[in-house]
Amino acid sequence: MKKIILNVLILVLIAVSFIACQSEFPGFKKTKTGLYYKFHNSNDTTGKPVEGDILTLTMSYGPKDSVLFSTDKINAPAIIPMRAPAFQGGLFEGLAMMSVGDSVTFIISADSFFLKLARAPQLPDFIDSNSYLYFDVKLLTLQTEVEYQKEQLGRTDSLRKQEPILLNNYLKENNITIEPTEGVYCIETKKGSGKKIKETDFVKLHFSITLLDEKPIYSTYDRNRPMEFEFGKKWDTDGVNIGIKNLRKGGKAKIIVPSELGFGKKGKGNIIPPYSTLIYNVELVDITSKAEHDKQQALLKKQEEQKKAQEKAINKISEKGKIEKYLSEKNITVQPTESGLFYIKTEAGTGAQAEVGKKAKVHYTLYYLDGKKLQSSKDANRPFEFTLGKGEVIPAWDEGIALMKEGGKATLIAPSKIAYGENGKGKDIPPYTPLLFEVELLELK
Repeated sequence: MKKIILNVLILVLIAVSFIACQSEFPGFKKTKTGLYYKFHNSNDTTGKPVEGDILTLTMSYGPKDSVLFSTDKINAPAIIPMRAPAFQGGLFEGLAMMSVGDSVTFIISADSFFLKLARAPQLPDFIDSNSYLYFDVKLLTLQTEVEYQKEQLGRTDSLRKQEPILLNNYLKENNITIEPTEGVYCIETKKGSGKKIKETDFVKLHFSITLLDEKPIYSTYDRNRPMEFEFGKKWDTDGVNIGIKNLRKGGKAKIIVPSELGFGKKGKGNIIPPYSTLIYNVELVDITSKAEHDKQQALLKKQEEQKKAQEKAINKISEKGKIEKYLSEKNITVQPTESGLFYIKTEAGTGAQAEVGKKAKVHYTLYYLDGKKLQSSKDANRPFEFTLGKGEVIPAWDEGIALMKEGGKATLIAPSKIAYGENGKGKDIPPYTPLLFEVELLELK
C-alpha cells in the first residue's frame, strides 16, 4: 500500500513539474529572453540571417483573433534589412533563428513591438498594454546587400522599359480613348452637383488604389473613413491632385496616374514597385473652406476638452469612494501611511532592507481597483530596475519598496496623489485613478 501511495505521489510530482515547465502558450517554445516561437516548417540546409542581410518574407501579425497587417493584403512580400534586435524577445531575434523556407509563428509583447521597434509615440487605442501579438512569418529569400542591390538595378531598368507598353495595353483593353490632361487620364464615372475645389479648401475623399493589374493596394472604404486633406498641399501623389481638381462635390472618377506623376523610379516601400502606373477610383465626398474647417476643428477641440474636464471632475470626486469600497470588499484593515499609501505585506523578505540610494530590481503587476490588469513585468519576463528615493518612479513606489526586504512581496494601494495624479498617464491611466501594484523585491544593488 505504501509503495502504491509513493508511486502515485511520484506521478503527481512529475505531472506538476511537467505543467510548470509548459509555456503559457501551449505548443510554443520560449527563448531565454522571453520570445515564444513555433516552427511549422524547418530547413537547416541554408544559413541564418546576419546583420545587413536583406530578407524577403511573407508576414502577417496582430492579436490572436485578428490581423493588423498582412503581406497577402498588399499582394507583395515584405523586404526587410536584418538588424540587431531592438529589444529582448523581439522580432529580429526571431528572424535570426530562421533559414530560407522556414515558416514560424512568434509571440511578442505588444507594447515592446509598438513602442521600441515601430517607435510609435504610444500604443494604438485598440491594443492593451499587457497583450501579445502573433507574427506568422515565412522566409522566402536571403541575400547580401550587394546581391540585393544588383538584382534591384536590373529589375528597375526592366520596369522602366515596360511601363509605357503596359499602360498602352491597359488603355486599349479598356477602350479608353480620352487624351491625358497634364499627363493624367481622368474618366468621370459620376457627375457631381456641388461646387468645385479651390486652393486651401479641405477635401474629404474616398478612394481606392490599384496597379494596372487592378489588385487592391489600399482603400479608405475598408474602414469607411474618407481621407481629409488641404487641397494644394501634397498628401499622396501629384497625379491624383491633378485628377480631382475638376471634379465637383459628389462626383466619382477613375484616375490613371503614370509613375512620373506617382511614385516614380523609387516606388513606395514594398507596396508599389518602381515605374508603376497607378489607378485611383475616387469619390469626392465633401469640400469645406479653410475658414469653416478651422471653425469645425475649434468646436471639436472645445467639446473634447469639456468632455475630459468633466471626466476628470467625476474621477476626482469618486476616487475616495473607490478606495473605501475596495478596502471594505477585501476586508483590508491596514491604516494608510501619512502620504495615503496602503502597504500590505504578503510575504516577508529575508534579505537586505531596502533604502534610499540602492538600486532595486522589482517584478510587478499593475491593476485597476476593479481587478483589470494593466501590465506586468512577469508577462514579458523583464523585471523593472530603479534607484530608490531619486524620483525615478511614482512616490508610492519610492515609499512602498523602501519598506521591503530583499525577497519580500507586498501589495501597494496608491491613491492618485502618489501615483499619476491629476494628469494620469497616457490612455490607460486617466486623471485621479487609484492603482494597485503587486510587487516583489527581487534584488538590491
